Amino acid sequence: MTWAKRAVFHARDKFVHRTGMVPAGEAHWWHVALFEKAVVTDMAETGVRIRQRDKAKLRDLTKRGIRTLRRFHAEAPAVARQWKDAEPALTSRENWARLYGVEKS
Repeated sequence: MTWAKRAVFHARDKFVHRTGMVPAGEAHWWHVALFEKAVVTDMAETGVRIRQRDKAKLRDLTKRGIRTLRRFHAEAPAVARQWKDAEPALTSRENWARLYGVEKS
């Protein structure tokens, strides 16, 4: 639910804060996602990383994610059948011996 809420916030350009500082121990994605721009300290608090929202990258990753999920949905049954058919040969003692140079016993 948190992921869905953050996704909707990002899609609608709604943020709790525009800029903020986040200690490394609190730098979980659900916290950093509250900011349009977050300055995140490292664990020693001697350096920082600036995390800034990139709308173009978000769109690109969303499109790629949707394409990947569609492909997975379309190809998963066939791949599962291929694995089931090949599993005995892939997990056989002979194949393990071939792969790891072990003498058959």
